[in-house]
Formats: sequence, structure tokens, C-alpha cells
Amino acid sequence: MVFPNRSRSANDRPMTDTGGRVNWRHGAAIVLAAVAAWVIHFTAPADQLDDDQLKPWGYVADIVLHGRWMVQTDYEGAFMSKPPLYQWLCAALAHAGLGVGPWAMYLPTGLAMIGSALLVWRMGSRWFGDRVGLAAGLAFVLSPLTIKHLCLARTDALFCFTVTRRGGSGMAAGAGGSGSGRRRLSRRSPRGRWACCSPRAGSRR
Repeated sequence: MVFPNRSRSANDRPMTDTGGRVNWRHGAAIVLAAVAAWVIHFTAPADQLDDDQLKPWGYVADIVLHGRWMVQTDYEGAFMSKPPLYQWLCAALAHAGLGVGPWAMYLPTGLAMIGSALLVWRMGSRWFGDRVGLAAGLAFVLSPLTIKHLCLARTDALFCFTVTRRGGSGMAAGAGGSGSGRRRLSRRSPRGRWACCSPRAGSRR
């Protein structure tokens, strides 16, 4: 069967980099929506018993009470099963005066998910236009999974942020955008690999 040739339409054109020009008011709207969702979840009835959150709480308490920054144990005495980046952030907030409580445990996850929403908005705006970026960012923020992970004492939020960040660099490099994306992907510093891979590896079940 022979199909007739058709001219290339506007929808067939490849992605183009807007050169960083985005509508920052859209970004502010996404941040406000994410903060509102975090506040609603944070002030809702506590759910620390859900999704095995007691283990990270125990790890953070072990750091604060016993100073075990490198290897922590949970409330049952079992060693940590995931890298300690999330615990370190929570313990730093706890030492800063927040204590081992909801603020210290849920502030890092909220910031990570808000950062992921901004990355989604930024990529959508950069490659597909302002309206697509705004819609993508709001869809991410209003997703039930995002709202859940805004206040979930697990490493999943950090995993989401690092994967989204690396995915944006890969998208820029694969689409032939500016060289910065390719340069970021080509870096091989041990510090950069550890920072990006540690929460990712720790989120695997």
C-alpha cells in the first residue's frame, strides 16, 4: 500500500529551545499551588504509620540522640537500608531547632517536590511554550502522588527531584539544545555522581 506524501505541518516541527525565556509569573503560581498543597497535607491528620515512615523517623532520631551520622538504626535496631542523604537533611533541621518532628521530617520532602514541579514547568516552557509549561507544572503539583509525597517521610521525594533534574539535562542534550546540557551529562566527578545517585538508589524498594 502506498500512502500519499503530505507536507510537514507545524506540529511535526522538532522541539526548539526558547533560550531560557519563560514566564516567571507561571512559576510563581506553581510554587504557590505547591505550597498550598503542602500546608493542607501538613495540617491534615498525621499519617506517620503509613508507608513505613517510622524507619526514617528512627534513623533521624538515632543521628540526633546518638550522633550516628554514617550508619543509623531504626526503632527495632535494624540498620538503615537506604543512603543517608534524607536523614542528614532532617537531622540538620532537627539540630537547627526543629527537633525530630513533622517540620524537620516533611520540610525536605516538600522542598524536593516543589523543586521537581519547577523543573517540570521549566522544561515544558523551554521546549513547548509557556502554556504547556504552566499546564505541566500544575498537573504535576495537583497529582495525588505529588500531594502524598509532599509530606511523606521517605527518600522518594529526593529521588523524584534528582531524576527530574537529570532527565532535563538528557532532554536538552538529546534535542540538540545548548551545549550546557551535554556538558552536564559528560561530567564525571565523584561528588556529582554520589549526590545524584544516592537518593535514587535509596528509593528502590
